[in-house]
Amino acid sequence: MNKESIMLSYLDALHRGATEEIIALFAPDGIVESPLYGTVGASRFYREVASDTINSELELKNLFLSHDDSASGAIQFLYRWTMKSGAIVAFNCIDVFEFEGEPPRIKKLTIVYDTYPLRESFSALKKA
Repeated sequence: MNKESIMLSYLDALHRGATEEIIALFAPDGIVESPLYGTVGASRFYREVASDTINSELELKNLFLSHDDSASGAIQFLYRWTMKSGAIVAFNCIDVFEFEGEPPRIKKLTIVYDTYPLRESFSALKKA
């Protein structure tokens, strides 16, 4: 798989809630930096997100690849997240990928979005 197909596979698996498929795209020591969950190992992050989620709907807006052959790329998408509490939040998100190895795997994923619209719902979810 090339970097573009990995990012598209990631988005598809996230939409379907296919946690193990997402984790398989990461290097064994891959990490995720998230505004709400902090910096954690990819396996832990996606399992926690899965336990907090009823449904995810994603709408791809843009896919970016570095202009040279460096190991990076990004996707911009609209994320509609139905939390296990029943709260539904929608926000624009950019996931920045850092790859390593051949074939490439995700070494680090940095998730960027404004948490303001969902902080209250997320806090209630974690208190429940």
